[in-house]
Amino acid sequence: EAQIPLGWSTLKVSVAGEHLKCYLNGKQYNHGHAEVRSAGKVGIMVRGQGTVWMKKMDVVPLDE
Repeated sequence: EAQIPLGWSTLKVSVAGEHLKCYLNGKQYNHGHAEVRSAGKVGIMVRGQGTVWMKKMDVVPLDE
């Protein structure tokens, strides 16, 4: 589990095929594999209590 500091943080999620990695403020917290999803859809799930504010969200294709 990551301890999220007060103030703004940067969350980066990289998915290529079934391979995924998750970073919080530049530190990798997760590396795993999941089902391959069809192109064209993005989803966000937040679990727990509190408030999540998003200042900016970029969705970009990965160069393979």
